[in-house]
Amino acid sequence: MYTAVASAAFSRVDAPGVETSGVTALHCVPSRSGKAAAITSTRVVVVDNQIEPALKALKKQMLKDGLFQEMKRRVAYDKPSVKRKRKQAAARKKRRKAMRRMEQHDRD
Repeated sequence: MYTAVASAAFSRVDAPGVETSGVTALHCVPSRSGKAAAITSTRVVVVDNQIEPALKALKKQMLKDGLFQEMKRRVAYDKPSVKRKRKQAAARKKRRKAMRRMEQHDRD
């Protein structure tokens, strides 16, 4: 079971004249066994109201965590056969990547 996505914002003054605010985004990440979801948090610090770099950092972190792929996957129901084929394709891709890495290592 998955819980809702939540976010919290806060503001504080760390040094005189410098206001630091931060955004903490909580999101659910399924466990590998598929039994329970783990809630992870991503924290991005906003310094001097520089929103654009903070949003860029947040997006980069969420992309790294695989949150966007998870949201895209959950848009519609996938039949078990489609899940199986996707899993097999991911395994093939992972194997090819490992083989390329091994070939690159052998050349060096």
